[in-house]
Amino acid sequence: MTKARTSCVNMPQRRDSRTGAGKAVTVESALTVCPQRAKSEANVTDAIRFNHMPRVFGIGMSHTGTTTLHKLLVGLGCCYATHNVQLVPRNLRWIWDLAGRTACQKKHNQCMHTMRAEFRRFQCVTDNPWARFWTQLLTHRERPKHFFVLTKAQSPMHYAISRYLFQTRFFRTPRISGAALRARLMAYAWEYERYTAQARAELNTSHVDYIELCWKCGDTVHELARALGSSVHVPPELAGTHANRAPPRDIHESRRLLKMMQVAE
Repeated sequence: MTKARTSCVNMPQRRDSRTGAGKAVTVESALTVCPQRAKSEANVTDAIRFNHMPRVFGIGMSHTGTTTLHKLLVGLGCCYATHNVQLVPRNLRWIWDLAGRTACQKKHNQCMHTMRAEFRRFQCVTDNPWARFWTQLLTHRERPKHFFVLTKAQSPMHYAISRYLFQTRFFRTPRISGAALRARLMAYAWEYERYTAQARAELNTSHVDYIELCWKCGDTVHELARALGSSVHVPPELAGTHANRAPPRDIHESRRLLKMMQVAE
């Protein structure tokens, strides 16, 4: 992994291999609006060469600070970046199986082909569907070319409660209580523990560079920047960045559920 990094607003001009003259469209001018989707994989290659930041793959589960990671990566200079399918063309967003949708599962081979083609247009990706299929998107030979970030929740139960409250708020999933609620939270917590353990084991056997980050545990953009390279500059405005803060109602409910499940805040 290259350590030095140049700001994406100070990138040199690409040169025409046939004439040696500078092209009218420079890498600098191409990256004035961030984040964005690259027109081709060559654009991503140029960005990696000029900003000296590797391809970054956020493989943490949703509800572990993936939106925060995306914002920090863009702020550190990763312009070709997408969080879930936000910058993927609308006609291709079926690759993201949200609640009640199974298009990707039913057309798995086509889904993987489409996802790989889109993946090549970004230098940094976070959240699903990328995280869910990261082991299928990259061969073992391709993995060392990427830097991986495994975001984590404060605890498995914190993850479970965050996921449950998110679903009731955005997908209008009916609220439950009693034994049914306890069972669901335990199932979510177990799913989180299993995924995190499997991801960590896969990363270690792949012999790749990666970092585990937990924003709620005190990790900051500085830990991320140091992992990406000792020369990565952290703009002052990135300090304290935290996306998707829960509304007061969810914060109160989360505390109640943590107490019910006998988990410390």
